[in-house]
Amino acid sequence: MMSRVKPLISLLLLLGMVCTLAPVGAQEEEVTISYLDFWTELEEYMLESIAMFEEAHPGVTVERTTAPWNEAETVLKTNIAGGTPFDVATYWPMYLSSFMELNALKDLTPYIEADDGAWAADLGPLMELGKYDDGYYAVPFKSIYAVLYYNKEVFEELGLEEPTTIAEFEAVMQTIQDETDMAPLVVKDGTTGWIVRWMFPALADEAGVWEAWKNGEIPAAGETEDIYRRPYEIAQRWFDNGFLYGGEGAAGISRDEVEIAFGNREVAILAETNSEVQRIKDNADFEVGVMLFPSIVEPPAYYLFGGADGFFVGADAPDEAVEFIKFMTSPEMQAWWLDNAGTTPINPQVEIEDPVVAGFVEWNQYLYPFEFYSVSPEISRYIDTSVSELWTGRKTVDEIVADLEELRLEALEG
Repeated sequence: MMSRVKPLISLLLLLGMVCTLAPVGAQEEEVTISYLDFWTELEEYMLESIAMFEEAHPGVTVERTTAPWNEAETVLKTNIAGGTPFDVATYWPMYLSSFMELNALKDLTPYIEADDGAWAADLGPLMELGKYDDGYYAVPFKSIYAVLYYNKEVFEELGLEEPTTIAEFEAVMQTIQDETDMAPLVVKDGTTGWIVRWMFPALADEAGVWEAWKNGEIPAAGETEDIYRRPYEIAQRWFDNGFLYGGEGAAGISRDEVEIAFGNREVAILAETNSEVQRIKDNADFEVGVMLFPSIVEPPAYYLFGGADGFFVGADAPDEAVEFIKFMTSPEMQAWWLDNAGTTPINPQVEIEDPVVAGFVEWNQYLYPFEFYSVSPEISRYIDTSVSELWTGRKTVDEIVADLEELRLEALEG
């Protein structure tokens, strides 16, 4: 058992309700909520959750449609343009701005204020990810951000401590390379951009322009070019030093291959999201440790990139759609998802017994609602592939810096 919440969820579900939520009750007519879900890997748990919601809310049916996570935005906007928007959608609260421009989302502020702050307390500090101007238009469900998993047995055998800075991290990787047959680090295809993303905000803070970054007022690259340049120089150094699993092919390692390599002791450190902790631990026959990406500045300062998976509600959706996301974000359902799916809850009322997951919740404090990556979709897509372009020789550091500045200017003009 990973968590405890009182009163017991099993009793509440037997009673056909969840505390803090008032059932919709008998409906004069049937209500159907259209729901787009891109958590297809969690389908088993979502279907069971929907069944529990429908049992607690007689007369309400949730009609679920799925889409791959990388197609969710396209599917949502296509339906909006076609006049058939979804009532509820799983999405990232921190990326709601383009939907606000379409006037496509319901303002959840009145619902948050209606119960004397109880729902806001359930949502915890990450509810700020869904804030736009003075209103709330999305809510978080589970925190998701990149962390580093490592083979604790190898660290103990080599007398290694968890590194806190880039210099310490590079020393750890060098020792692993020198003393073992393992590759020090692996990052899967499609997420090689992680190598640089977590460095940008720390460097912006060090340069004294963090507030401007958070407000979207990105300073000219000529004034703070180091914010762009240093992360890519570090990424190139790691590649040149042979720290990456796959060697020359480090930019194209599939997710399955990455996890197999880590589980088979072919690599010592794996970059993945906190949401994959249970599967990674299950696939390894050694003790798995988890640590933050090291700090690029001193004294160490941590800035997690990611945020939370959460929910949007369509502008014209019925009140029952809001009831659904209130149900899903309640302490009871947060605990149920933790126990069954291993997701990291955002709800501070959930008592967590697993020390690793408890650490994930504590690390939520390092999440910020803004990062350079999310200034524009074009910048996001560019950063996603930029490290791969660097490692394969298709782009130089100078070219990447120039491209990022051009994309920044285009984003600010827009």
